[in-house]
Amino acid sequence: MTIASIDIGTNTVLLLVGTIGTDGRIGVLHDSVQAPRLGQGVDAARRLAPASIIRVLRVLSEYRSIMEPFHPDLTIVAATSAVRDAQNRQEFIERVREAMGWDVRVLSGNEEAEWTFAGTVSGSSQPGSALVVDIGGGSTEISIGTGLRPSFHTSIDIGAVRLTERLLPSTPPRPEELAAARAEIVAQLAAIPADTFTNGIAYAVAGTPTTLAAHCAGLRTFDRSVVDGYELSRNAVEGTLRHLASLTPAEIRKLGSHFEGREDVITAGALILSQVMDHFGLERIRVSVRGLRYGALLAAATAR
Repeated sequence: MTIASIDIGTNTVLLLVGTIGTDGRIGVLHDSVQAPRLGQGVDAARRLAPASIIRVLRVLSEYRSIMEPFHPDLTIVAATSAVRDAQNRQEFIERVREAMGWDVRVLSGNEEAEWTFAGTVSGSSQPGSALVVDIGGGSTEISIGTGLRPSFHTSIDIGAVRLTERLLPSTPPRPEELAAARAEIVAQLAAIPADTFTNGIAYAVAGTPTTLAAHCAGLRTFDRSVVDGYELSRNAVEGTLRHLASLTPAEIRKLGSHFEGREDVITAGALILSQVMDHFGLERIRVSVRGLRYGALLAAATAR
């Protein structure tokens, strides 16, 4: 069966059109990422701005045109942190239904972590314990387990967009702003016992790690074949963080096209990844291009 899966996040909207085989493997027919930033200002206003909604509707309209030649049997649309936190989320859901004819499922933080974990580890040929870190625009999900279902999962209210808007207003950020942001991440991670994950494979998914991997691999444009499975070392993440923190968004954008749409929030994302690695004592973390939209496709196929 062919399924279209759309992940509406705080910063990005992602499309996956894929097939599910009898062995449960996902065959990718099409994969797209755009960054309309639905969650711009949501942390302060707790509302989705009209302009942000319009940007997302335009992306969804474009995705519908992309999907049509594949004739998907099912379309699943999932929304995460920005919509979850917005007081006018019902308005957004109705706008999508009216414009596209799609029902939007707003995921809880725990559901987001579960779907992301399943979507990420389903692509691994190495069984065993896994840690999946999903750094989104509005929140970060951490899940740990064996197989396709995590035995531990949590969502913390810190993401690249939210942290930037809340604590990193200067460009480039000032040292005291970075210190305050780092302290906030440490405080939120403190509730997670560091020994929850002791061995196995640690994965990082979403735009922050894929962008950092592309940069560390020396790419000027994004190459999925290089980024997927790329291992980021603790030293590489911290060194890249220091470099990014010294630049303006315009200067970051010049580093490569993969920074487009996240040049003003990638420093915050790198800071989150750095602190997560520090919290769990990780020297290396494996980057995955999979994640929630893959998990949504698996969940939809299972429910049929």
